[in-house]
Amino acid sequence: MQGFSLDIFLRINKNGLNHPLYKNKDQKFNTPAFNFDEVVTMPEDSILLASNSINNVQGINFKVGNSNIWGLQYHPEIDGAALEMRQCARDRRRDDLVRPGRNGDGGRDADEEQKRRHQEAATHTEHARKHTYHA
Repeated sequence: MQGFSLDIFLRINKNGLNHPLYKNKDQKFNTPAFNFDEVVTMPEDSILLASNSINNVQGINFKVGNSNIWGLQYHPEIDGAALEMRQCARDRRRDDLVRPGRNGDGGRDADEEQKRRHQEAATHTEHARKHTYHA
């Protein structure tokens, strides 16, 4: 299990370049991938289409009966703005859960913890703005 990948480029292999899923795509592109699960064993007779340095299986094609299945491990539906909103929402939720003297950090107060988390969110936001994601 590898996990979060933001600046890791996805690479389409030879099978992928000939597959309709990746028609008109660059062989290498950046897209958010932040799953904490990964494919360990590919289905029988499946075809690997794309990988990155975090997870070998990022794009796959296989058939089950009459169904032709295309599977993705990354998130083509998420662009930089959506990623920023997701991070801000997560930070707000964390801030709502902080209680003075009970946040497991050895007594740091809630205001100090909230300031730290807002700074962390600003860093994530700036990072998202600097990167363009092409799904």
